[in-house]
Amino acid sequence: MKYLLDANVLSEPTKRRPHPAVVQWLRTHEDDSFTSILVLGEIERGIIRLPDSKRKTKLMAWLQGIGDKMEEQNRLLGVDRELMSRWAVMYNSEQVRTSRKPPAIDTILAATAELHGLTMVTRNMKDFPASLSVINPWEE
Repeated sequence: MKYLLDANVLSEPTKRRPHPAVVQWLRTHEDDSFTSILVLGEIERGIIRLPDSKRKTKLMAWLQGIGDKMEEQNRLLGVDRELMSRWAVMYNSEQVRTSRKPPAIDTILAATAELHGLTMVTRNMKDFPASLSVINPWEE
């Protein structure tokens, strides 16, 4: 099985007290895990909001390193026309239209997982369609 990591999963090891089960899950599935350029953008947005500090500098270096590594290993997924076409269909599906509208970035990630045949890995289960294969490593 191959996985698409959401920002909350990818960034968990950087927390002051990371959840041990999530860190172990990431170690176990490292070679089978992908992420989206959008996830890196979400994480960077959060880092930029931090006050200037050693922690902020360290987090930016971590993000650069993880992004470079994922890109070198062809595990960093981009956004293209095919993906956005799939997203448009998914976002306008009956299931999404009749429920709480999840953030657009999460539906783009859902479309990314679907397009590439990946299982979504996130803590925010409610933001992804029930039709998508999703796991929560906090509950594994």
